[in-house]
Amino acid sequence: MKQNNLSTPKQDTLNVSFICTQPINLSLEMYSKLTTSKYNISEINSFSNNKFSMQWMSDFTNKNNIFDYLFSIRTGKSFFNENLKNDLNKSQFHVNDMSISKYLNSDNIKYDLVFDLKFLYFLLIYEIEFTFPVDILEKILEKKKNNLYHIVRKLLVKEDEKCQISRWSSNIVDASMKDIMKIMKLFNLTFNKKDFNILNNSGNISVFVTDKTYNKTNKDISNLFVECNEYSERLNIHTKPIYVDDSVSYSFYGRFHTITVVDEKYILRYMPIQFQMQFLWFLINYYNKFIDKINIDLLDKKNEIKLEEQNELISELINKIEMLVMHNDRFITAIEIDNELIYKHIEKKWNILNSLDNSKKYMTFFKGYLERVYSKKIAQAQKKQNRILFGISFLQITALISVWTDYLSLLNEQSIKNIDEILFLFSNSKENLMLFNKYIPLGLLSMTFIALLYLVIWRKR
Repeated sequence: MKQNNLSTPKQDTLNVSFICTQPINLSLEMYSKLTTSKYNISEINSFSNNKFSMQWMSDFTNKNNIFDYLFSIRTGKSFFNENLKNDLNKSQFHVNDMSISKYLNSDNIKYDLVFDLKFLYFLLIYEIEFTFPVDILEKILEKKKNNLYHIVRKLLVKEDEKCQISRWSSNIVDASMKDIMKIMKLFNLTFNKKDFNILNNSGNISVFVTDKTYNKTNKDISNLFVECNEYSERLNIHTKPIYVDDSVSYSFYGRFHTITVVDEKYILRYMPIQFQMQFLWFLINYYNKFIDKINIDLLDKKNEIKLEEQNELISELINKIEMLVMHNDRFITAIEIDNELIYKHIEKKWNILNSLDNSKKYMTFFKGYLERVYSKKIAQAQKKQNRILFGISFLQITALISVWTDYLSLLNEQSIKNIDEILFLFSNSKENLMLFNKYIPLGLLSMTFIALLYLVIWRKR
């Protein structure tokens, strides 16, 4: 490992905050019902509140009204904190064979279960803070399997089915799921626990290192964290910080992001940007997955779907994408200079705006396609109805022939004589009347045969 000159530290300790955003996944079937359901907003508002345990969320929301449709369903500042300390004392959560429980700042352990009323999804946010002596940094950040980054992620994020997260976060997830069930009852929907879950490997962690002696010419501590960040990513990549000055070193990666600052006030400034990126990334991918499912359902001939309902659902999703675009525009305006300094670089790295625009175009095209399919189905139904009416006409002709036959069987010399004067006006003679009575059924039968022949040829076409 590359050695950094930390033998003469300029400060004894530094604070490190790990902030993890983790979306709660809703089944596509449940989200379909949720998106098109009718609900009482006042009831939901009464269950929710806009007081977040995260100061950066509260400050940004109060100042800019960007996330004013986000509500904290369950807030926790000391909930299960003793469990977290106990977890860190377990060998499976030791950082490079060392327990870091004594460095945990219990007063700064927080979490929020957030509900988004506009886009209708749930999100868990964790914040864990440590105060580390500078002289142990090389050990806990060493490029090994159980370094600081790996262990914190192991506490919060289940990578696969074999992994076991900490008891602390597991209890929070269980309590949060119960709260989600309460919220869903307000939408008058039937659901089960399988409709809500946290997907494996879902959770993005922003690491804020408060180094009061940091400057861009002396970055020893910052480099240690960045190197550990790079090592802990799934892909072996090396990237330069997207922004550096004498107060900040901002490195943006994949699963982790390391931001070194000289003062904790910068967390209030930069964490909303981190949150916004995760917010957009999750929703764009979720909506694209949604459209793919609808497309597959349409191609599956065995799957009988109601095109009118699907068309309504696509319209709702297009509306959500439009709101997402407007939300992002408002956010860019709110962060002012940080849009040019930081946000645009992050967006370009993750291709967020192009993905957002492509999602919008894809959904608009798909809605048009769905409408064409729906129109084709209506036309086919109309043709089928016409054939049925055509068949009914044949039955009516057959019935008319039957009635005429009954009429002929009742005719005799006396009855003809009684109506002779009336019939003479149309037939001029009894002979013509008899011929008319004789050949009209044959004419009707001929017309029926010709119509049936035409129907067969028409169907083949």
